[in-house]
Amino acid sequence: MEEDFSVNRRVSRLRRRSGMSRDRLAAMTGIPYGHLCRALAGRRPFYADELPALARALGVSMDELLEL
Repeated sequence: MEEDFSVNRRVSRLRRRSGMSRDRLAAMTGIPYGHLCRALAGRRPFYADELPALARALGVSMDELLEL
């Protein structure tokens, strides 16, 4: 079964659009750098408890982050 990492792709797109480095995003969210990089590469999902911090750091609403 293939995993759906569409949230990962949106986070990656939003991060690039903002010009934020992976280091900075990791620091702002508290997500360990290695975990963040694996998630951005689609090798692990972002966990539900990480999403609010990602939305805040990227300056978007949860609805926009999740494309609701």
